[in-house]
Formats: sequence, C-alpha cells, structure tokens
Amino acid sequence: MPSALPAPPQSRGLAEESLAPGVTVVQCGRRYFLASSDWAWGVWDQQTRSWVRWFEGERTRDRAWLLWDRLENHGGISFWRRATPLWITLHVILGFVGMGFVIAMLGYALTVGTGHDPESIGTHGVPVAMAWFSAFGGWLAFVYLRKPLGVRIRVLAAATIVGVLAWLLSAA
Repeated sequence: MPSALPAPPQSRGLAEESLAPGVTVVQCGRRYFLASSDWAWGVWDQQTRSWVRWFEGERTRDRAWLLWDRLENHGGISFWRRATPLWITLHVILGFVGMGFVIAMLGYALTVGTGHDPESIGTHGVPVAMAWFSAFGGWLAFVYLRKPLGVRIRVLAAATIVGVLAWLLSAA
C-alpha cells in the first residue's frame, strides 16, 4: 500500500475522470472533489490545487465524505456549530443551564473550601448574575467564534474563570 499522497495533476485543467494516475473523482462540488484510489480516499481543493486530506485505514470513505460535505456544503463548520434556530436555542440553554451549573459548582466548592458560610453563597445579585452571564457568553463564544479550537478553548476558560471569581465575590 503506497504511503505517499498522489501527485497533483500536471495540466492546468482538472479532468472529472481522474486527478492523477490511479485516482478517480467520485463526487464533484463547486470547490472540492471527493476522490478515491485503491488504497485511500481524499479531498481535492480546486482553488488551491492541492489535496486537503487523505484517509487511510478504517471507514475511509465515510470519513472522507464527511470532510467533503462539511467543506463543500457548510463552509467547514461542524453541524453542531451551525447558526440554525434549533442549534442556537440549544446553545442558549446549554450556556445558561450547563455552563451556569459548572461555574456554580466550581464557585461553591471554592467558596466552601475557603471557609465561607455556605448559607451566604449566592445572596448578592450582581456577582451571581455576572457568573451566569459569563457562563452563557463563554459558551456562545466557544461555539460560534470563527477561530481555531485553541483560541475558542482559551475564551471559554477565561469566561469560566471570570464566572468562578464572580461567584466567589457573592460570598464576601
């Protein structure tokens, strides 16, 4: 089984039949081609005239097709990050409830761990509101920010820290 990627075509025009010797185009899109060979499946970018990725091993056709579909039809955005009404509603709920719960539990554990009275936690409205809204804002930024995953994780972590600090202020 060859380990090197097929070379790009030598001519300027791309034939629909084959991109390179032994590589056949299976699906044509506006920008991307889904291609196969005897040993792998890959995605060809017509604009940059290079291979996006080749898949070898288990379930290669499915993985290549999912990448092609995501790039061709959805601008490279995963299904759960698309701005449709259903997903936006779900992420608003997850931001307030899910991340709010995470921040509340972290803040509660840190506040009780520092010796504060558990009954006084969450009695001040402004810090608690800051904690919940930082959870909500952090989650929505993580989901919908058009940046690499590392940047989005740092934004979520920063919002979580702000929320936990606000929760700690509510016990003071």
